[in-house]
Amino acid sequence: MLLGAHAFVTIVFGTMALSFVASTAVLAWEFWEYRRWVDFMAMDSHLFVFFPTFGVISLLAFYLPSVVFVDHYWRHVPLGKVRFVIGLVVFVVASHYFTQLILSGQNRSMWDVAPAVLETDRGQPAGCTEQVGPNGEVTCERLPLLTAMNSLRKLSQQRLGVSEFVRDCSLDPLIQPTEKQVRPRYCAATTPFPKELENASRGVAPKAHWLVEDAACCTAQEKLVTATNALYAPEANRSLTGVVHAALLPLKVFFLLILLAISFLLTLRFEGISQYYASRLRRIEAGVIVGALAALFFPLMSQAFLQSLQVLVGEAGKGAFSAMVPVMSLMFGAWTLLLVLFFFRRNGDNVELLTKIASAAAGGVALLKYEVIVSFLVRVIGSGASWIFFAVLGGMALLMAFVVVRILVSDPVEPEEAPKAEPAT
Repeated sequence: MLLGAHAFVTIVFGTMALSFVASTAVLAWEFWEYRRWVDFMAMDSHLFVFFPTFGVISLLAFYLPSVVFVDHYWRHVPLGKVRFVIGLVVFVVASHYFTQLILSGQNRSMWDVAPAVLETDRGQPAGCTEQVGPNGEVTCERLPLLTAMNSLRKLSQQRLGVSEFVRDCSLDPLIQPTEKQVRPRYCAATTPFPKELENASRGVAPKAHWLVEDAACCTAQEKLVTATNALYAPEANRSLTGVVHAALLPLKVFFLLILLAISFLLTLRFEGISQYYASRLRRIEAGVIVGALAALFFPLMSQAFLQSLQVLVGEAGKGAFSAMVPVMSLMFGAWTLLLVLFFFRRNGDNVELLTKIASAAAGGVALLKYEVIVSFLVRVIGSGASWIFFAVLGGMALLMAFVVVRILVSDPVEPEEAPKAEPAT
C-alpha cells in the first residue's frame, strides 16, 4: 500500500486521539483542586471516559481498514481521488454542522462554568443548606449546583439505576396521572442526599423531609438549569474545560461519522477489498470486531447520561445532544448490522451459525426491559460508577488495546498466500 495512505491516516487519527485525551485531562486538571472532576467525569462518561479509552481503541482498531480505503480510492476506484476528496470535505462540513447544532442549545453543563464560580453558588435562597432544622432537614427551593450534582452521584451509587426518580413535569391535563407520577420521592435538586443512607440504603425509615412532591422538584430542576445558564453567561465565568470541549468537539463528531462510513464502505467495497487486499482481510476483520465492541460503549454511556440528566434537571435541562441520543442509538444499531453483513459475506459457511447466535442473543435481550438495561448502565458506566467500575473499564480497554496492537503488528500475509518454499535439490 502507499506510504502516503499510512501517513495520512496516522496524522488524522493521531490528532483525534490527542484531542480525546486532552478534554478529559483538562477537566481533571481544572477541577482537581475542587474534588468534583470525578462527579462530572462519571455523569458525562460518554465524553470524558469513552473517548480517551474506548475511543482511542476504536481508532487503533479501524486504522488498517481506513488505510486500505484511502489506498483503494487513490489507486483502484475510478475517479477515486476526486471522490475521496469530495467525501472528506462532506465529512468535515457535516462534523462542523452537527457540532454547531449541539453547541447551539441554550442549556449548559455545570462543567462549562469555572470551578471557582460554581463554588460561589449557594442555592436558593442563598445559604439554605447552612440552615439545618431540628430533624436535620434542609429547606431549599434548589440546592447549590455542586451539591445537587454530588447528591445525584450518591443516589446513583446506592441504587441500580435512578429511573424511579425521573419526574414527569409535563402531565397531560386530559389523562389522570398515575400514583407513580405524583407520589413524593427524593429530589436531587432540592435535598442533599441523606447521610443516613450513604452506607446503608435499606432498613432506614424514610423521613418526610427527604421526600418531595413532583411540582416542587420540577420547579427546582428548572431553577438549577436557569442558575447554570446565568453563571455561564459572562464570558469571564466560563471554564477552560468548556472552551476546550467546544474547540475539539468537531473531531469527536468526525470520528463517529468515520465509524459509520467504514461500516458502509466495508459492505459497498467488499469485492475490491477482497481482490486487492486479500492478504489483509483477516486482520481487517479481527480489528473491526474489537473496534465495534469498543465503539458500542458510546451509545450505552450516552443512554446512561440521559437518564441521570433527567433525574437532575428533568426536561428543562435537555439540549440538542439529549434529543439526538435515541436517534444515535438506532444509527449504531444500523452500523452494527452493516458490519454483520460484511462478516456474513466474508464467512458464507458460518452464516447459519452466526444467525442462530444473533437470534438467541436478540431473544435474550428482548426478555429484558429497556429501562432495566439503562438502569444497569447508570450504575456501572454512568453517574453511579465507582472507582472499581472505572478500574474494570480500564482493564477492558487495556486488554482490547493489546489485542488491537497484536493484530496491527501481525504478519500481513495469510498462511495460505505465503510463498511456497522451493523444493530441495
